Amino acid sequence: SLIQILSEPTDINGDCAYILDVLDQPELVTAFVKQIMANPNIEKVFHYAKCDLHYLGGKKQAKNVTCTFNLVKKLTQKKRRNPLKVSNKKLKTLAVELCQFSSVDAEEQTSDWGQRPLTEKQLHYAKMDTVYLAHVHRRLLELTALRKVEKFQHIPFRVTHVRVALECPRLFYFGYRFRKKTMFLQSNQSADISSAFNDLSEQFINIAQQESQFSTLFELPFEQLQEEQVTAQIQELFYKFAFFPYVQAAVFKIVN
Repeated sequence: SLIQILSEPTDINGDCAYILDVLDQPELVTAFVKQIMANPNIEKVFHYAKCDLHYLGGKKQAKNVTCTFNLVKKLTQKKRRNPLKVSNKKLKTLAVELCQFSSVDAEEQTSDWGQRPLTEKQLHYAKMDTVYLAHVHRRLLELTALRKVEKFQHIPFRVTHVRVALECPRLFYFGYRFRKKTMFLQSNQSADISSAFNDLSEQFINIAQQESQFSTLFELPFEQLQEEQVTAQIQELFYKFAFFPYVQAAVFKIVN
């Protein structure tokens, strides 16, 4: 019976919230769907959008819709390297646990929303609902971006990555750093990558022997070592001490 809108996503007290009472006013709902829901230039954010869209034009008419329930569902998947941990996926819970809101009132949700006029508590609840949603949405976007960075940091090197980096450092840098799909076209003159590859291999051996961070990876008893974890850490250290400096120098040489 209500359509709630927040015009300023940083609002923390509901001053920028608009409450549209559309009870028994289908013409207002129709106008809202045409002007707002169907407009692809306006992002509409819902928590559990499937339910709201049932009354606001459905999937065919609604454009540019974001569902925070789906966002948190992806972040809490157990198969992720570091899944998000929350008590449940309810909006009020996320507002408290992710955005540090306090005194979140959930009692009015079960009150009689068909009565008119609505009480002050109900109107305040409706306003704050939009505030919680906006802040939870922004926080989930931040966490999603952070997970992408963490995923990038744990991407293993492969032979194809090394070859691209050696023959075209700039292409490697943009493709690997920004996770863009790149196409590598080899020049007519084939580069002698064997010597460069051997040089990097020798650098790796020397660094592994001299750098203390490598030796600390093997401090645990042999039976407690995790092969995949140690391998990934070795790759990260090699990238840090040898491979990235090489790529950085090569790109700098090309640019200048």
